[in-house]
Amino acid sequence: MYQNLGKLYIVGDFNSRCSDTSDFIEGVDEIPSRETIDQGSNANGDLLIDFLVDCNICMINGRKGKQDFTCISKRGKSVVDYIFTTHENLNSCIDFNVKTMSDITDSLDLQECSQIPDHSVLQAVIKREASVPHNTLLKYPTNLKRIPNKPKSYQIPNDFLNDDNAREKIEQTINKIENALADRRDVDEAYSNLFQLINSEVISKIGHKSAHDDQHKITSRKSKYKPYWNENLQEHWRNACEQEKVWLKCKICGPKKKHLREHFVTARNDFDKLLRKEKRNYQLRQQKELFDLSKESNTRDFWRKIGKLGIAKDRHDKIPMKVRLPNGNISKDINVVYETWKNEYEHLFNTSDGEYDEGFLTFIQQQVDHDLVNNIENNSDTLNSDISYEDVEKSVYRAKLNKSTG
Repeated sequence: MYQNLGKLYIVGDFNSRCSDTSDFIEGVDEIPSRETIDQGSNANGDLLIDFLVDCNICMINGRKGKQDFTCISKRGKSVVDYIFTTHENLNSCIDFNVKTMSDITDSLDLQECSQIPDHSVLQAVIKREASVPHNTLLKYPTNLKRIPNKPKSYQIPNDFLNDDNAREKIEQTINKIENALADRRDVDEAYSNLFQLINSEVISKIGHKSAHDDQHKITSRKSKYKPYWNENLQEHWRNACEQEKVWLKCKICGPKKKHLREHFVTARNDFDKLLRKEKRNYQLRQQKELFDLSKESNTRDFWRKIGKLGIAKDRHDKIPMKVRLPNGNISKDINVVYETWKNEYEHLFNTSDGEYDEGFLTFIQQQVDHDLVNNIENNSDTLNSDISYEDVEKSVYRAKLNKSTG
């Protein structure tokens, strides 16, 4: 149905184990046979094979690139995720690869995740035919500007823009800008002169970064999102990955393969238990630290610690620039958003008819006057007592640092 609209590719998890059953009509369809690593089969696999044969569609798995199991868990391993295409488009697929979750987790430093998916990621490189007329040479563009390297901002000398030549050029640039603004002329030339001055100073006194300048930033693979990660966890994770690879590469069916799977399950369970234990210990240490800080008279450190918790990190500082219209639709037009905010704030504390309940207003005024008279007649020892040394000390501790008075 969709083949006439363009090239057809189907990707997904089909929960189908097809074993080595052919997905084409042998002797009629001229396509290569596929490599099989999963010898299991189920009813969904039989239905999927019938669908592929009827629609002249075949699997890319096993015919291109590297093969691996697409579903790996403690219960077992299987191939249930596929990429399909038509027989005519099979040659358009150049490469195929399966990235297991252990490899992805290790490369992205996501070992602290409590739940890791079982299914692998399928990658395929597909050649796309461009509509270029015959006898047309594709020329590489020569007018592309090379992006300059970043300057070495971590080692700025003291004489940067501070020598006589630089000061003279800065004064000339300031005079040109003032004259241009006074005469209402374009300031592009003055800006270009200032840019050239700063650029020449950067090149002559600072220089640009090279490939080896960032080597000092390479640290361990410990992520800032998992402060409880340590070498012991890293070793257990590495052992679980190695046991998984050994189990997947085993082609022999029997007690040996079962023994390798048991090793993998044991290693993965040990890692999961140790990960939960280290996370609990880290949370207990954080709770104890907060409890100790709450007992101190200086509460600034306590609230500063609270502000660094994960809840504060998840707060969004940006205001969503979208509003809901009266018809229920969401509008992201900036003019509509501003106009809606303006109208809402204008009518926020304004009544529609402009009338007020005079009786309620009179009652509130009488209540306020009555409370003021009672407070004046009653003497308060707390308010009339002298300011003590402890009161001054508490006020000083509550005051913010580096803030102006008033």
